[in-house]
Amino acid sequence: ALLLKPIPDFLKPLAQQASCALMDDQLLLKSMGYPTPSPTLAAIVDGIMRARAVFVRHLLPPRPLWLNTNRTPTAANERTGLFEPNFARYGSSYPEGYAIERLGPKDMTDKKPGLAKLHGGEEKLDLVGASQTHIVR
Repeated sequence: ALLLKPIPDFLKPLAQQASCALMDDQLLLKSMGYPTPSPTLAAIVDGIMRARAVFVRHLLPPRPLWLNTNRTPTAANERTGLFEPNFARYGSSYPEGYAIERLGPKDMTDKKPGLAKLHGGEEKLDLVGASQTHIVR
């Protein structure tokens, strides 16, 4: 539904079929209740996407450095300790920023499994079945 929001109403049925043609996995389509697209439409959509890839790769100039920014923060703000997204097309879900350990349902945020405080103030994150221990600072 979010993918179809900017599409005019008269084009929405075609856009919905085309978006279904973008999904490769038939099980995904079936589990989400979407109709299976026709093989012809799937071939047309695939050809359009391949033509777009060739156009972008070979005919467009390189992206300028000032526009080539990382939209997802890799480190928290030093002052607030929160991650602040650099880009939000439909408005930010977290206008003040977010802390990864506080994401999720309210009744589960205090019960995160695998978090234990270490002596330096870091948190040790033991993932079940993982071969590594990750230190969250």
